[in-house]
Amino acid sequence: MNQIFKSVLLGLFLLTGLYGQAQFIKNYTVTYEKKINMAKLSKWWRSSDKEGKFWKDNFTLKTNSIYSSYERVEKDITEESNWVWGHVSYSQTFMDIANGKQTSQKEVSEKTFLVQDSIPKLQWHIHDEVRMIAGYSCRKAMAKFKDSVVIVAYFTEQLYAPIGPESVTGLPGTILGMVIPMFETTWLATSVVSHETNPLVTIPAPKKGDKTDLKALEDILKRTYKDYDNAYKLVLRILL
Repeated sequence: MNQIFKSVLLGLFLLTGLYGQAQFIKNYTVTYEKKINMAKLSKWWRSSDKEGKFWKDNFTLKTNSIYSSYERVEKDITEESNWVWGHVSYSQTFMDIANGKQTSQKEVSEKTFLVQDSIPKLQWHIHDEVRMIAGYSCRKAMAKFKDSVVIVAYFTEQLYAPIGPESVTGLPGTILGMVIPMFETTWLATSVVSHETNPLVTIPAPKKGDKTDLKALEDILKRTYKDYDNAYKLVLRILL
């Protein structure tokens, strides 16, 4: 093997190595718009235009690929939002990715729970469909939660952590788009900000609330909402 050929091979090897390192981002913040079709979720919701049937919120997912935090972007409380909060729920979720643990602060019916448990494991089926979201090429995947809640997700391997909105995890990359038809809800990333030059060293976990785990919380919710319309859907939505 002559020297020129060796040099060409070395150059290709170095370029491949650099590309392999460059394609993964480990420190970043994803901002999502969450849309709930309230016109289908509640018979009391009235709207005269197409966009008016949706309730919209923004959430951020911050990670250094060791830990992550998903939380709602605070906004002004109004009479309308107080009414909506009677039909939906919000979580601040911290994940210890390497150890498969999560701590979630869940606001349910004016009560706060601190849920400490393992990260739910989902059996994903990855499809060939590809979609561009927030500038990233994302592949489609599908799974079920509690054997009945279908989750459709679009994930990118360019963002390293196997995480997504709420407590949905387990794909080889970060979920930037998600749909749960039973919940009439979609999540779509509107921006991704890299922190590779200034990594996220600490990511705090929530600490407020009555301590419980997912099974105990499920039992509490079933008792609380036993007379509620579509109680089963509501319980599952809060658990996820």
